[in-house]
Amino acid sequence: SSESAANRELAEETGFAAKKLQFLQTLRTSPGYFKHDTDLILASDLFEQSLSSGDEPEPPQLVSYPLNQVDELLQREDFSESRSIAGLLLVLRFLHKD
Repeated sequence: SSESAANRELAEETGFAAKKLQFLQTLRTSPGYFKHDTDLILASDLFEQSLSSGDEPEPPQLVSYPLNQVDELLQREDFSESRSIAGLLLVLRFLHKD
């Protein structure tokens, strides 16, 4: 499932896994040209879980941004990948829908 794949990737790439996974939306890059779906999964209730099967050559560096600094994050030159921006905005909408 998308949720189990997301949790595996999360553990491989960050050293954390999630007790709760919530499907938010499927993102499609250039749907008129090729089929590539990215399921956006919100992971919460994290715990440490490192998987040795990851392909990262070095340990991850944790960079955190408080939600009240999202505008600053969106202005960073190194935060420009469209799926990351769309994912961030969809997560913010999900968190603030109440």
